[in-house]
Amino acid sequence: MHKDITVDGITVNRGDFLTYQVADAHMDPNIYTEPTKFDPSRYLEGREEDRKETFAYIGWGVGKPKPRRLG
Repeated sequence: MHKDITVDGITVNRGDFLTYQVADAHMDPNIYTEPTKFDPSRYLEGREEDRKETFAYIGWGVGKPKPRRLG
């Protein structure tokens, strides 16, 4: 963080390091139906989950995957 900030009564101090638990977000029963069930199609456009939370799904990146060069 570049400066102190308070959100919903929680203060994050300048210099603090924040992380986000993506696995927890993708298994939130308030967003996903049967979150522990393996169902890759839940992320396809048009599923109910897409309409509950705009940023519920956090992908690995954007755009066409590109192989990483070695060396």
